Amino acid sequence: MKTENKPDYFFSPSTVSFYPEVMLDDYRNAGTLPDDLVSVESKVFAEFSGTPPDGKVRGVIKGKPAWVDIPPLTAEELIQQAEEKKQRLIAEVYTETEILRAKLALGRIKDDEKALLNAWLDYLDELEAVNVSTAPDIIWPVKPSFSYSNPRGNLFPISL
Repeated sequence: MKTENKPDYFFSPSTVSFYPEVMLDDYRNAGTLPDDLVSVESKVFAEFSGTPPDGKVRGVIKGKPAWVDIPPLTAEELIQQAEEKKQRLIAEVYTETEILRAKLALGRIKDDEKALLNAWLDYLDELEAVNVSTAPDIIWPVKPSFSYSNPRGNLFPISL
């Protein structure tokens, strides 16, 4: 049973996390209780365990919870994001050209469809040449302005 002077929550600056008083023994027994806990009022817990303001993340200022600016992405994170984008765009090329490639293989492709397929393949070549290690300073190639995606074979603009 809780006494009047016993805090409900503790905060660890090293883990930037809250620990409910009723669970301290569980954390201690599991060997995961940090040794830098400071008691905090319930209203502090309520404020800093909720959704952060835009552009902020829970952090620490002078050993106490605080909203701090989201740190910029590292070079490695930017490269990873660029690689993921590149792979998504390459996958899109395969989706957009699937019917066109089948028509080409069967000898049923029309001239305008062949031109569109070539435009997508040129785009694929440009994508494959993108050097993601230069992220975030990447100039991404522009997709072809038309898509082939209905069974009647009509070409129509993509809404970007």
